[in-house]
Amino acid sequence: MTVLDYARILRERLVVVASGLVVGLGAALLVVLLVPPTYSATISMYVSAQTDQNATDAYEGAQLSQARIISYVELVTRPRITRAVIGDLGLRTSPAALAEQLSASSEQDSVLLDVTAATGDPQESVAVVNAVGRVFPAAVDELERPLRAGATPPVTVRVVQPADTAERTSPTWPVVVAFGLLAGLVTGAALALLRHATDTSVRSTRALAGAVDLPLLATTFVERSAPTGVVPTRDLPSSPTAEAVRRLLTNLQYLDVDDPPRVLAVASSVPAEGKTTVACDLAVALAAGGDEVLLVEADLRRPGIADRLGLERTVGLTTVLAGRVDLADAVQRTVHGAAVLTSGPLVPTPGELLASHRMQVVLAEARARYHHVVLDTAPLLTVSDAAAVVPLVDGVLLLCRWGSTSGTRLAQSAGILRAVSARALGVVLTLAPAREAPADRGGYGDLPAAAEVPDLPAAAPGLHASPGPSPGVRRAAGVGAPLHDRKPSHGR
Repeated sequence: MTVLDYARILRERLVVVASGLVVGLGAALLVVLLVPPTYSATISMYVSAQTDQNATDAYEGAQLSQARIISYVELVTRPRITRAVIGDLGLRTSPAALAEQLSASSEQDSVLLDVTAATGDPQESVAVVNAVGRVFPAAVDELERPLRAGATPPVTVRVVQPADTAERTSPTWPVVVAFGLLAGLVTGAALALLRHATDTSVRSTRALAGAVDLPLLATTFVERSAPTGVVPTRDLPSSPTAEAVRRLLTNLQYLDVDDPPRVLAVASSVPAEGKTTVACDLAVALAAGGDEVLLVEADLRRPGIADRLGLERTVGLTTVLAGRVDLADAVQRTVHGAAVLTSGPLVPTPGELLASHRMQVVLAEARARYHHVVLDTAPLLTVSDAAAVVPLVDGVLLLCRWGSTSGTRLAQSAGILRAVSARALGVVLTLAPAREAPADRGGYGDLPAAAEVPDLPAAAPGLHASPGPSPGVRRAAGVGAPLHDRKPSHGR
């Protein structure tokens, strides 16, 4: 994989990376707030040899001082010194505990010994380190005392300057926060890469091709700031999704130029893959082209078209299949020209109704009365209702939700379609992130506002309506033959 591939993965998993950053920052803030602060006070002690002032003695004395400092660094934290400090200050602690609060160091080729005391109280740190400055020189004088009486000790230690204040040394919030952010970023990136390696959902045409041998007909997108239940082709005609639906219609027309599919079923593997939205978009787009379109709510378990389009569900497909009303009497008309057959009252056995001979008769009548029929079906892997309907249509659009539907589920759905001898036309990749949509910075895709279409008069009171726009309305709109019968216009 290249650097660009890794960058693309991190961009796709930006939520995981951001979550890592937030967790790292939160952990750092907890450390800053909950970990007790430590205050450090430092003194410097000068180690000098007691020698004459000639050059040779001075050099040998410096060498002796440097040699002694190596041992003095270790001596500072030994019990001999810590006990003396405890006795000097009257501390209630043990020599071992005090030794953990003390540290000594000296730079190479230096005769200065730095001693630091780090405690949770700044005043205590100052008192402890100054006490070390008092007891340590005395201990060195005693240890370096010559055997011969009256002789001068070879080495003496003096405090350069006692400690006055202590500084807070930990935790320092800039360092802790920076470390937390870095750790969170690394962790988030690692989790994003791990999630990508174990993710089997479809996120690209390559993953789609590896799952099913079907063409990708279109990709719809999550619309930014769009309300729930929006129909992009109707409500957002300049959106990337509306343009994708128009591209989908073009692709469907050229799947079979001589005999393009007229009765389409929109199917998904599992719920929440956008099948109702795609079905509504298809119907609205076909109706906008002047065709007589019937949108059938064939998902009799969780119907959503009636609520999406603001229609009644008291009479619909179930009442037609039960033989209580005719198809023409149950159809409702939308302001956008598409006729809709809602689900009707829900029944306890929807699969039996959809598999009945009456369903074949209703679809045959719909085919005869309308140029196009679009069916919104139940999920293929959830229930068997769609398997009873899809063999009756000209083709099936199989939906796959970007980043959610796995390649395995998509392959299983395609297998169900093959098992019932249904014709799968291709795949529509739905609800891709808005960042994946083609950029249109110049407003090239902006469309003019559509003229208002007056409500068509109903054929009878209640839900009865005309199955399609009248010839006069179609001629006034400048449309005539259906999409697959039109002659190309050479004037545009």
